[in-house]
Amino acid sequence: MKIRAQQAEAFNAKSNGQFESRMAVHLRKCFPDKCGRQSDDQLAEFIRQGKKSAAGYGIAAERDVCKFIDVRVVHGPGFDQTPWAAKILRDGIYKTSTARVERLFDEALRQPVKE
Repeated sequence: MKIRAQQAEAFNAKSNGQFESRMAVHLRKCFPDKCGRQSDDQLAEFIRQGKKSAAGYGIAAERDVCKFIDVRVVHGPGFDQTPWAAKILRDGIYKTSTARVERLFDEALRQPVKE
């Protein structure tokens, strides 16, 4: 059985939409002060940008992207450029993206929260 490119695109679009929906529910529940007032479109765009940013660091697994976006909510969209985050995200010491995200998440808990 062969999957045509058009079928793969349709599957990916549906999968991305489902992730965005689940992520929006998660963000509104876990971060109501920061995400509760955003429109659905604003929140969807924030999630898409977070997913794109995570992909730039080789982070693609759904759970890892979720944690990356969680850190992005708390520390702001440019958090990955801060010295503490950039060091973790660019350090080749982590063998998997999951290990890198776990370390990032742990360090984010130690950092002052962006208001």
